[in-house]
Amino acid sequence: MGIVPGARRFHEAGLAVALPLALWAWPLVYLAAASAYLGASSVTGDVGRFFTRLSWSLALVLVLAILPGTYPGFREGYAYLRSLDLLYVAACWLLVALLFLREETGRLAGSFWRWAKQYPYVTWPLIVAAALYLAGELILSAFALWLEPALGLAAFSGIDKRLSVHALNVLLTAALSGAAFGLTNRLVFSILSGTTLYLALLVANLVKIKYLRTPIVPEDIHYTTELASVGPAYLGPLGITAVALAGVVLIGGLAFAFRFRGGRAGGIARAVLACFSLLMIVAVAEWSRVAPMRALVDRLDVRFVDWRPEQSLRENGLVFESLLSIGRFRVTEPPGYSATEVSRVLREYGPVSNADGEPDTPPDVNLIICMIESFLDTDDFRVRFSRDPLPSFHHLRREGSSGYVVVPIFGGKSVNTEFELLTGMSTAFFPPNMCAYTGQITRDLPSLPRFLGSHGYHTTAINGVTPAWFNRQRVYRHLNFQHEIYLGDHHNIPTDARSGLPSDEAVADAVIEASQCDAPFFIFAFPCSMHAPYEGTLNGGREIQILDAIPIAARSELQCYVNALHQTDRAVGRIIDYFEQSKEKTVIVILGDHCPAFFHGVWEAVGFFTGSDLDRQEQQHSVPVVIWKNFDGGREPIDGSVNFLAPRILVEMGLAPAGFFALGEAFGRRLRVLSPPLLEASDGARSIWSRRLADEPGTPRDYWLVQYDLMYGEGFSAPECFQVR
Repeated sequence: MGIVPGARRFHEAGLAVALPLALWAWPLVYLAAASAYLGASSVTGDVGRFFTRLSWSLALVLVLAILPGTYPGFREGYAYLRSLDLLYVAACWLLVALLFLREETGRLAGSFWRWAKQYPYVTWPLIVAAALYLAGELILSAFALWLEPALGLAAFSGIDKRLSVHALNVLLTAALSGAAFGLTNRLVFSILSGTTLYLALLVANLVKIKYLRTPIVPEDIHYTTELASVGPAYLGPLGITAVALAGVVLIGGLAFAFRFRGGRAGGIARAVLACFSLLMIVAVAEWSRVAPMRALVDRLDVRFVDWRPEQSLRENGLVFESLLSIGRFRVTEPPGYSATEVSRVLREYGPVSNADGEPDTPPDVNLIICMIESFLDTDDFRVRFSRDPLPSFHHLRREGSSGYVVVPIFGGKSVNTEFELLTGMSTAFFPPNMCAYTGQITRDLPSLPRFLGSHGYHTTAINGVTPAWFNRQRVYRHLNFQHEIYLGDHHNIPTDARSGLPSDEAVADAVIEASQCDAPFFIFAFPCSMHAPYEGTLNGGREIQILDAIPIAARSELQCYVNALHQTDRAVGRIIDYFEQSKEKTVIVILGDHCPAFFHGVWEAVGFFTGSDLDRQEQQHSVPVVIWKNFDGGREPIDGSVNFLAPRILVEMGLAPAGFFALGEAFGRRLRVLSPPLLEASDGARSIWSRRLADEPGTPRDYWLVQYDLMYGEGFSAPECFQVR
């Protein structure tokens, strides 16, 4: 938590512990500095005078480092020192060196400079890496403060890392250039290449954090199709031109730098540097598989903040955290996984099928689920509008069962909500920020379409995107959808003027058309024209106005969002109007996929995300839901996480949950929420979710045992969990 002879360890431990630590570390620092001096000089000067100055200098640094933690009044007056301990101690050393050790510092600097000229392919990558790392840390912290002013100086807490974590980040950043130099033997080109990679990683993280409140993760590489579709809407013509020009300049700069041959090294030196650089990068990236690296990560007390991954980035450093995330993106087997343990869970939470073995009589009740992109209830905004933006939804809410469900994501990755809704499984057990549909579903799973299909239902998935988005086409086959419709593939479909995606009314028309079948039907629809950003032309104009005073930028974005939401509500109204007149019994479920990604202070303007950290996390991951029937039915409140919603829907249809859904219903009686980043028991006890909880005895571990068995394991529970009758 700090470095000797100062830093946070003194602040937290108190003087009684700090002084012994300092006295233990003092001789080591003294000997190291003396050895460096004697090795760097000819020892013709007054060596005794140097040691005297060094002793007094160390004493002064020690006093300056301890002072803020010694007297409460002093510490409170200089509270910022607690978040900048490392920089503060470094400043103490620099001040002492300039005041008392000018001559000796000059000698050391001269010796370093001679060494740097002799081995430029080592020293210059390290110097540039240190400068990049310091700049990147300050930028990330300042950016966090800009996004969340309430953080205050806590935004800079990531700067106060262990010295070893700082050193690892610098070494890993330098390794980017070192690996390039080992391959090319061109120093300028290698440093420019490493710098480019670092800056590209930094910018990509800043952009993603701004829009989605989460940093870059390895599997983002799967989203190139989605980025190509929505990227131009974010950038605009000017942004696209700037990116193109930057690419041209970068390629030209690298080509020009490749011509310089300065700082060349011999073949052995290059091979050693390249091997060391690549080995260090690979070792950190594969830390979860290599026992010594796992021990090192534990030894460094690396902070994985699963519920706030952008904080992990600040805590662990840009390059170190990015490489660590590769190792974290692996699903690990639950402790104790075996056929015996899986059978125990099935017995404890069962039965998972009808006790008498008789099949349910299909109730012939149709089901439509509309999971709407970035859908919120405008009644929750603490501002007034010139008219109700959601008359159709509010009509459903008055007549049906309604409430809120906790979803696993914020601002993006709709398919994680979709996965939990359709399968009853939880993404809480996946590595943080992992997408359920990209690489996780490789076999058939229990699902709503499979369950209802076994009852004779015709199952259809309707999407306002193309099949390439989030790998849906392959995943839907494992979920047993019989028919898929991708409006993004249809060239004659009406589009939304703002987002360029198929309009939600086109999705409503497709739902109505798909319902024209003889068998009872299940239709899952994903209207997605509400996708961010919220600016530009709207099909219906801006007929709804904001009556309260809020900042101009927030007003413009919110007004665009609300009017776009009003158009989506019209599409919902079209579906409701049609099935209100239908003689076929139909259950319609309307819910959001996640909160929208606002960029201009809208959340603050409308009074969202207040209270404790637990309260804010639940607010950021809650979306409205309503279950409406066109026949007689009760009105019961809905809450919990979205992975527990499917059994409730089946009950509303008159079907008894069986198989994995019966198991999910049993889990739901003990847990209200099991969805990242929250865990809440049925008695109301809440905590921030950590994947480590899945390794400890209890309901979350039992849940994970069966889910792992079905998704990745031997399938011991498959005969019971795939039962649908």
